[in-house]
Amino acid sequence: MIREFNNIKISGMVAAVPKRSEHSDKYASIIGEKKLRRQQKLTGVNERRISGLFQRISDLSYAAGEEIIQKLDWNREDIKVVVLATEAPDFMLPSTAMLLQKRLGIGLDAIVFDMRMGCASLPFGVQVVSSLLKDGKVGDKALLFMGNPCNGLCDEY
Repeated sequence: MIREFNNIKISGMVAAVPKRSEHSDKYASIIGEKKLRRQQKLTGVNERRISGLFQRISDLSYAAGEEIIQKLDWNREDIKVVVLATEAPDFMLPSTAMLLQKRLGIGLDAIVFDMRMGCASLPFGVQVVSSLLKDGKVGDKALLFMGNPCNGLCDEY
C-alpha cells in the first residue's frame, strides 16, 4: 500500500559502510565466469563491504547517526522516534534501536524499536516513521536506520 504523508520530509541521508571490501571475482570459480558477469551486469555490484568480526549493525548505525545529527544540527532531545530496520540485530533483546538511543544520547521519551523487514526495510521503514510523525503529537524528528552487516560469515547462511 502506497500512502502519501503531508508535512513529512526526509531531511538528510548518510551511509556508513565497513572499510574492508571483497571483489565479486572471488566467486567466479564457484558460480562460473559467465554467471558472474551476468550478475554483475544485472545488478551493477562488483564488490561488497564486509564488517569486521566484532563490528555490529549498531556500530555502523551509530556512525551514521552521529554524522546526520551533526549535519542537520539537531538537538538530540528533539528526536522522538528511532527505528532500526534489519535482519541482523545485535541481539534479540534488548532491541538494537534501544542501544542506539543510549549511545546517541537520545531522550528516554522517544519511541524506539527494531523492525525485521529484510528487503522491504526502506519502504516500510519510511511508512512506519511517517505514520508516527504525521500528526505531530509524537514530535517532528526521527532517525530510521537500515542495514545488514556481513562479517565474512554471510556466505555460510
